[in-house]
Amino acid sequence: MLKVFRQDNFSNSHEREGARRVVKELNASQALSDDVYILLNVQLPTVVKERKHKATGEIIKKTIHNSSPDMIVIKKDSCCVVEMKSHTGIIDFPLQRKNTYHGEWIANLSSKKSQIINEGKPNPYSQVNTNAEAFEVYLKSIESKFLSDKAAGSLWFLINRFILFTDPNVDFKHSSKKRKEEGNWFHR
Repeated sequence: MLKVFRQDNFSNSHEREGARRVVKELNASQALSDDVYILLNVQLPTVVKERKHKATGEIIKKTIHNSSPDMIVIKKDSCCVVEMKSHTGIIDFPLQRKNTYHGEWIANLSSKKSQIINEGKPNPYSQVNTNAEAFEVYLKSIESKFLSDKAAGSLWFLINRFILFTDPNVDFKHSSKKRKEEGNWFHR
């Protein structure tokens, strides 16, 4: 069964349309054997993510303000943070790991100039990762309120994350094969 919750309405019509399209597709899907919860346009509280520096062992803190994932999908065995984009055209993005957080994502449109996606803001890769980190820290902080003692200490850092282009008229510059080559951020 699919259950959808929305904290606030999206500020842009393309976000509302994208969310409706996703929910409609999931609702029509025969693959939903478990309960699936979708949280739309949720504003997460300010959180502080801590991690240990691999070389020095120093604790590094990162404060995350104003995190508002477009969509969070929760099942009994997994959760995912989704960032929706409505751009059309050929999407170009940095492949090398060193450029993933700060490199530009560009929508190359046939009838217009190229458009930088999220111009003046973090790119979609950085955006979805920051939103997932905020959700991870938030879940850690409240897990005792909804998890049994047996499940406490869940591996929240394993939250899946992806960028969903909702317009059917989108394609990507780099092939799946190219994205998965060694050294590229998509390589697993």
